Amino acid sequence: MKHIILTILSLFCATAFAFNSFWPGKSLNPEAVREKWGNEKFEAKRFHDGGAKVRATMTYDLLMKQKEFIGKTAAEIRSLLGNFSGFYFSDAYPTYLIDKGKQKGDDVWQIVFLIDKSRHVTEIIVHKNCCD
Repeated sequence: MKHIILTILSLFCATAFAFNSFWPGKSLNPEAVREKWGNEKFEAKRFHDGGAKVRATMTYDLLMKQKEFIGKTAAEIRSLLGNFSGFYFSDAYPTYLIDKGKQKGDDVWQIVFLIDKSRHVTEIIVHKNCCD
């Protein structure tokens, strides 16, 4: 029985890491991001210096330019875009809150820079935080 449980657990972990998006929660596609927060031009300095609302308006354009970030390290992202403000699975993932909600129970959204084992960006998603 112990062997079966370990096998199932191993298969689950392997599948989760293979898809690189095993953390539970909802994410938005670029079109939904544009509908929700608009489409202002992404500017790294404004993003770096701005708060969640400023960052939210540039999120669609950032997603469209994500190839510019692929392969960068978390340290490079922090240097370019500022200190991380969200949380995704661990503090190793660069994350930036873009919608904190106005009251308890409202959705909280963040930009997540997914990273691989070598800590390089592989993809950018907009993720709904799981908990209040």
